[in-house]
Amino acid sequence: MPVYERIGDTRSRAVTMGKIADILARQGQVVEALSLWLEALPVFESIQEPFSIGFAAIRIAQLQHFADEDSAARISLDKAESAFSSVDNADGVAACQKLRRAWFEER
Repeated sequence: MPVYERIGDTRSRAVTMGKIADILARQGQVVEALSLWLEALPVFESIQEPFSIGFAAIRIAQLQHFADEDSAARISLDKAESAFSSVDNADGVAACQKLRRAWFEER
């Protein structure tokens, strides 16, 4: 990551942060993983990259749900679905809808 910082490649740095976050999440370090994804998301928003916004937002929603932050998870799912819709990514929209049903409609 220092190389990306040195050359100013903020997107590659954010992608790498997401990969590290996913590793941390698999190791049970949910708070740390969530923190990294929350830091990466604004980078994707600043460069207006809808698919990456959707991907980061859905990861954030998953971690928030796991941490029992369901109101935040709903907001993140909405953001993800909106981003995926903006680029006609039906798979991304369907994933958001599936998670929403599984998490919030069965209770």
